[in-house]
Amino acid sequence: MVGARPSVFSLLGLLTLLILIQRGRWWWIPPLFLVWANLHPAFIVGLIVFLAIVAARIITRWGAGAGALVASIVATLMNPYGWRVYEQQLTIGSSRDYRALLDEWIVPPVPFLLFAIAILIIAR
Repeated sequence: MVGARPSVFSLLGLLTLLILIQRGRWWWIPPLFLVWANLHPAFIVGLIVFLAIVAARIITRWGAGAGALVASIVATLMNPYGWRVYEQQLTIGSSRDYRALLDEWIVPPVPFLLFAIAILIIAR
C-alpha cells in the first residue's frame, strides 16, 4: 500500500463494509467506521450505502443492522473534527471548483479491480 492514494482506504472500507454485512458481523461495522472516518472523508459514502442496506432490511424485517448503523454514525464523530466532518463533506460536495481538483473517484487501475474481485470471490 506504499504510495497508494488515500482514496484506496475508502475503496477497501466499502468492500469491507459489504463483506461484514453479508456475513452478518454487524458489530464490527462501527470500528470500521471509526478507522475509516479518520483515514478518508469518503466514509460518508459508506454510511449512505449502509443506510440504504439497513433501510431495505427494515422494510423487509427489523434486524441488528439498525443498531449497528446508529453506532457507526456515532463512531464517525470520533475524529479530530467531530460533527464538522459532515460540514466539510457538504462544503466539498457543493463546490464545483474543489471537486474539479479531486481525482479520487476516477476508475482505479485494473490490477486493483482484479484484486478487489478476487477478495469478493474468496470471501464467499
